[in-house]
Amino acid sequence: MLCLGSVTTAYTIKLQPALTLTDDQFYQLCITNPDLKLERNAQGDLLIMSPTVGETGNRNVELATEFVLWNRQHRLGVVFVSSTGLKLPGGGERSPRSCLDRAISLGCLYA
Repeated sequence: MLCLGSVTTAYTIKLQPALTLTDDQFYQLCITNPDLKLERNAQGDLLIMSPTVGETGNRNVELATEFVLWNRQHRLGVVFVSSTGLKLPGGGERSPRSCLDRAISLGCLYA
């Protein structure tokens, strides 16, 4: 998986050892709070992400467009939008700004 991202502000809520969310519980928390951009890191901490600002949003859509056009030529996988929650191999669920998933995982890059 090749992922490109941008720096955003996140508020971290450390849940452990008091609480451990299962994947289903995390999913329910996300759909119960649709106005929040929630992510989870490999340690199980809950991350509340800030929305992107205009300049970052514009850069992200430009980058995603280039990614889609490049992938149409090379046909190496599936491109996802920035709001897609991805379960990472090392643990956690994150939303990169643009992502290409292939059969052979390349890892995620967050710039």
